[in-house]
Parts: sequence; C-alpha cells; structure tokens
Amino acid sequence: MKKWLKAAGIRAVKTMAQAAIATMGVATVMSEVDWVRVASVAALAGIVSILTSIFTNLPELDTGNSAKTWAASASIRALKTAAQTAASTIGVSVIIQEVDWIAVLSASILAGLLSYLTSIDGLPETTGRDNSGNN
Repeated sequence: MKKWLKAAGIRAVKTMAQAAIATMGVATVMSEVDWVRVASVAALAGIVSILTSIFTNLPELDTGNSAKTWAASASIRALKTAAQTAASTIGVSVIIQEVDWIAVLSASILAGLLSYLTSIDGLPETTGRDNSGNN
C-alpha cells in the first residue's frame, strides 16, 4: 500500500504541475493568468489522477512488466495527462456554454507534451527504477 501511495502521489503531483503549466500557457502574458483557474484546474487534475490510479494499473509497481516499450508507456501517460487536464479544465466551468474549448484543447495538448518531456528522464516501468529515480 505504501508503494502504491507513493507512486500515485508522484503521478498526481506531476499531473498537477503539467496541468497548471498548460493552463498558464494559454494566457498571452503572465499578468493575464487567471490564478484561481490555474489552481482549480491543477487541484482537480490531481484528484482525477488519483482516481485514474485507483481504477487503472500503475505499471511501475509491476516488476514483471518488461515487455512495454518506452514509447508505449510514455504515450499512455501523455494521453492520461491530456485527458485529466481536459476533464479538469472543463470541470472548472460552471455550465457547458462557458467552456472555452480552444483553451481546453490547448491546455490538454500542452499537458500531453509536458508529460512526454518529463518522461524523457525515464519511466520506472521501462527502466527498472522506482519513481524517485533510484534503482
């Protein structure tokens, strides 16, 4: 249970950071950043990430899962992050008419790209390391 909490927590923090950066990225300049929206999207993305971890497999906890390639693992993570960001961005709107679909798409694509970039260091399920980067 302790390993699962650590792995799910690290994934949630990464997703929150990626969603926050992606949400800030849709503003033209820093003075236009809606910080309440950024915090709301990041918090909701973290919750969605934990829920995703509950209902899906955390491959870094499977020691015998060496068949997955880095590209497949990184793509799965990026798609999950993009979906979590989209759900969070949509979720902070009060009604469906208030959803800024261009911002949702932009933030989701950027979060997916950020997920790929943070995966370059290595993925525990493909490198045999735990989430802290240790062997």
